[in-house]
Amino acid sequence: MSRDVQWIDADPASGERRWVCAEKFARQWRFKVKHHRRDEWTRTSQISRAMWEELLDAIERRYQRREGISEEDVAAVRLIVTKLPPDNDDEPRP
Repeated sequence: MSRDVQWIDADPASGERRWVCAEKFARQWRFKVKHHRRDEWTRTSQISRAMWEELLDAIERRYQRREGISEEDVAAVRLIVTKLPPDNDDEPRP
């Protein structure tokens, strides 16, 4: 089953608005971005701590509303966030 969570944030490189999508497929979260509403999604390997934290916040809210997110999904992303080093300047991480 594929699950995706979308939000809008600021591109750390340019400061411009961008759309972010985190998609879970085969037990892995993958991130993709686009800079304009009608652009094509592009997979990104530059994933910041802020992106993981935004994903965690979104899936915790979905889990409480029983919207297709499991307790295992929340626990797995929470574990990833706790293992990440603090992001002082919000630089993307490879």
